[in-house]
Amino acid sequence: MCIGENPREYGFNSQGYIMPCCWTVQEKKYEEDQFKDLMKDKFHISNINKIEDVVNSEEWKNFADTLINKPENAPMICWFFCGNKNRKKQKHKYYYE
Repeated sequence: MCIGENPREYGFNSQGYIMPCCWTVQEKKYEEDQFKDLMKDKFHISNINKIEDVVNSEEWKNFADTLINKPENAPMICWFFCGNKNRKKQKHKYYYE
């Protein structure tokens, strides 16, 4: 659901990181395992000036690429809430042009 015309909104976790959506904000251990690339120190809320700096980063673009082109490697929470049998490739909200 973070792909397409009406994407979900970003979420923040209790550790101070922007997450792809509120569903990805689960228990700490799960977040660290599944979203470690999106939870680097440089992305901590205390270290950023604009959300665009985070979501336009290579890490977030890689996350989007995984969802679009390699969905079998997407985090389990993404499959649980947003799994789609259609697998239609769509523009992802994290890609800004």
